[in-house]
Amino acid sequence: MFHKDSRNGWLDSDESSAGSSYADSKMDVFLMAREESASNNVSISTSTKCDCYYQLLEAFKETHEEANKLTLSNNRLKSKNNWLKNRIKVLEEEFNNSKTDFENLEMIYRSSS
Repeated sequence: MFHKDSRNGWLDSDESSAGSSYADSKMDVFLMAREESASNNVSISTSTKCDCYYQLLEAFKETHEEANKLTLSNNRLKSKNNWLKNRIKVLEEEFNNSKTDFENLEMIYRSSS
């Protein structure tokens, strides 16, 4: 007669207990090895993920630090650019004023001659 065994499927109930015991112990060794292998894979995978995470975190920190430096440099250059734009406006006004003064002086010189 046959009965259902949860690990091995269908078994003949007429099998000797020694044979069944041997099969059970063999199956137990197989399952333990399989669980240990899965456990090792999980720990290796977790270790690899942690290493990868910390490498990414370090790269992010370096990139963020560099971005902050670039932001400061950009802000400094924007400020300098604005100052130069204002300086150009002042110099253009001075030039126009000088040009007007020169034209006025030229008219006075012509009228006096």
